[in-house]
Amino acid sequence: MAFVHVNDVKLYYEESGASDATPLVLMHGGSGSLDDAEAGWSALIPAFAEHYRVLALEHRGHGRTDNPAGHLSYDLLAADLRAFVDTLELGPVHFAGVSDGGITGLRLALDYPDVLTSLVCVGVNFRVDESIRQALRQAEPETAERLFPEWAADLARRHDRHRGSGYWRELMRQIVSMASSSPDFSEADLARIGTPTLFIAGETDPFANTEQMIAFKRHVPGAEWLIVNNAWHTVQHSHAALVGPRILDFLHRQRLQG
Repeated sequence: MAFVHVNDVKLYYEESGASDATPLVLMHGGSGSLDDAEAGWSALIPAFAEHYRVLALEHRGHGRTDNPAGHLSYDLLAADLRAFVDTLELGPVHFAGVSDGGITGLRLALDYPDVLTSLVCVGVNFRVDESIRQALRQAEPETAERLFPEWAADLARRHDRHRGSGYWRELMRQIVSMASSSPDFSEADLARIGTPTLFIAGETDPFANTEQMIAFKRHVPGAEWLIVNNAWHTVQHSHAALVGPRILDFLHRQRLQG
């Protein structure tokens, strides 16, 4: 457990695995933290740590990481990730992100490709469509409290203890604001991604829906994919026994090719 100053934030991360192994950086999804198994990587970190130096971080405004900017954007998150890799002298690294974490990886691949050896994206979209807008309306704090009171209470437990009572509502407003208008990548942007990339999604994911996944496979050069039947957004947690070996196989092949 450690903090590192990157840009304007004090970023929290946890490390496991051998210190001299190849670095694998992990990022959870929006509203998650390292204490949130479903939005993060806890189900797979032990398997990853057998082969890699695993660094799992809490990104800007989440958990123990602060956010002096008072808003979120994928540009900010990608700049933080670049600074994290540079400050700890890790690069280039394998990177895997869930949802907002995976979109941050896409932004990184476009803006700072030298930082990445490979990229794994779970439950990501490259533009905002109507199914995503519908899902985001349910994530508005007032709606979440009414429709999903257990989730809202869990968000409060996870985030308010670090930032004060009611902080989770402001965090969700920032997340919804960011995700309602971005990312806004074009097919030409996707074609510029030169990092070996694996896209993973659950079949019923409203964000990484079928249309988005087909576009990734069609336009990202050499992209690989895994679509898990009867699975939702956080498939890396719900179907860890299937997703984990697929990721490890992908990472192993990138190491051999490197």
